[in-house]
Amino acid sequence: MAKSASYAGKKQADKKKSSPADRGKKTRFKKNNPETGEKDPRINRKGRPRSSDELKKFVLDILEEEGTIPETGEKITVLRQMVLGMAIRGAGAEKIHILDRAFGKVPDEVVVSYDDLQKIIDYLPQDMLERLSKGESLGDVIVSLVKARGDGQNGDTEE
Repeated sequence: MAKSASYAGKKQADKKKSSPADRGKKTRFKKNNPETGEKDPRINRKGRPRSSDELKKFVLDILEEEGTIPETGEKITVLRQMVLGMAIRGAGAEKIHILDRAFGKVPDEVVVSYDDLQKIIDYLPQDMLERLSKGESLGDVIVSLVKARGDGQNGDTEE
């Protein structure tokens, strides 16, 4: 048996309607009080940083702020607190990201020595060595070798 329209309407009428003043009462920002100078600390007056340089400055400003260690009452910077926390409890990805933003990401380098290069060349089959002698780049030759090995071919050309 289907519910009547009056039943559905009655359920809607039973629900308490909240006024805009009731909603979010605990989370609304407080207006600045010009007489006392009181400001709501949650409001970000500077707004969202618009560029990488501004974001870096914003992060550095936060990292330079002072905080208090609850146990000792000592005042130290947020950056110092983070580094101490990472040393004691281990590093979280979000902390590493903040440090990368502030001081730049450590570059990842691949260093290939002459001996490593010689081992790679010794491994190449004759047809690929010929391609190198004709001026093709080593990178292109190695990529084609890897593709050939991935396809189930051995890359060796014996005549």
